[in-house]
Formats: sequence, structure tokens, C-alpha cells
Amino acid sequence: MIKIYFGKDNALNQAIQSRLDSYHLDYQAFSSKDIDTKTLMEWLFRSTDIFELLSTKMLKYKLNTQITLSQFV
Repeated sequence: MIKIYFGKDNALNQAIQSRLDSYHLDYQAFSSKDIDTKTLMEWLFRSTDIFELLSTKMLKYKLNTQITLSQFV
């Protein structure tokens, strides 16, 4: 079963749900508000690149060597 955390864009969420339903895929729907520290840490642990989990607007920080992690967070 796929776990999906939907964001704030209802039209996009509905489109994704419709596509999953059309392929008869089992999924468990969550809200982005359901993301807790444990879930986030699991994603970070499994990810090879934490920037995959962030908004594309955040990619400008990926190669920025002038900013520290604490400043980024």
C-alpha cells in the first residue's frame, strides 16, 4: 500500500487520487498536517538527497557553500 501525504492544492490532490483510483492502486491518504517528526526523520533517513523532499524553490540552497545548516533550517 502506498502512503500519500497530500498538500494544500485540492485540485492537484483530486487529480492524483483520481489517477490512483483509475489504476486501482491501494493507497492511504494523509494530509500534510499529519507529517510529524518521526515521519520526517524516516524520509530523511531513506532519502539519498534531502532536497528531493523540499520545494523546488529550495534547490538554490543545495550548492550554496556559504550558508550553514543551522542558518538553512
